[in-house]
Amino acid sequence: YLCKDDPNEKCYYLTTLNYENEESEIKKIVKDPKLIYEYCTKETIDKDTYTCSTPKCSKDNECYSEICYNNNCIVNTNKSKTIYMCTSSSTNINCKKRDYMTCKEDTECLLTSNCVDGICIPEDTNKKETFFEKNGIAIFIILLIIGIICYEIYISNKTKKRVKRSL
Repeated sequence: YLCKDDPNEKCYYLTTLNYENEESEIKKIVKDPKLIYEYCTKETIDKDTYTCSTPKCSKDNECYSEICYNNNCIVNTNKSKTIYMCTSSSTNINCKKRDYMTCKEDTECLLTSNCVDGICIPEDTNKKETFFEKNGIAIFIILLIIGIICYEIYISNKTKKRVKRSL
């Protein structure tokens, strides 16, 4: 389910069926196929590469996040518009903040996200390390070994030349 902080708002089942929670009894209301549940950040839409996109929107009310920007739904950073991803079992309901929602600690975010600078950030985007950042120590050790081998060869050749000259 996707739910907002507002108790007067309906929760939405991820198959696009609209649900409302009334005293722990969930009842089906209506299908709402026009509502777009996905969202991007404004920054990813503004980039030339369009690193994120959602189904096309033209009005704010078409987005569950309530903001349509450049024909894409974007995250609503208003604290009262926090969106939660909820799962239920026979004994309880567990809700965590969706990606790009404000947070104070990791436990507020989905398991695949971390609270970074007050925002739930997906783990795969937390830090994009370059090849050299990931493998820097290994590369350094390999270059050091190659350097030592080259130095040993140089010293060995220099010693052989001295021995030949002295004969």
